[in-house]
Amino acid sequence: MVKKGVIFHNICHVILPLLILLVFIRITPEINILKFFIVILIGSFFPDIDHIVLWRKYESFGEFLRYCLSSDRYRKSSLVFHNILTILIVIVCVAMFSMINILMGTFFLAMLAHLVLDFLTDWTLIKSHGHWKLKSWI
Repeated sequence: MVKKGVIFHNICHVILPLLILLVFIRITPEINILKFFIVILIGSFFPDIDHIVLWRKYESFGEFLRYCLSSDRYRKSSLVFHNILTILIVIVCVAMFSMINILMGTFFLAMLAHLVLDFLTDWTLIKSHGHWKLKSWI
């Protein structure tokens, strides 16, 4: 059975990039919407490339996806991008790159939004965020 919290979390990861795009369209109507949408989409899902390490344990991507949609245990793994240090680094990148190139700043903003959403989900949904601490892989 799929947990409601997991479904809500995954829906939020689809809605979040659209909300960021709408904010940019509202603030700066002359932006290239397609270009910003692509950058926001890539930035929003980039932090999850560290899940590839977990995917290798399954026979197919479909099996891995079913596992992610039905369980929150994969969220408790130590993942390269899912830690407090990465959030701090990305905050600095948002500030720095926004002044240099708005698309790069937007990429990091989308990445930050994803990581904050994941952190808040872990804190409220599974009532744990200890796996966000840096582990021995540093």
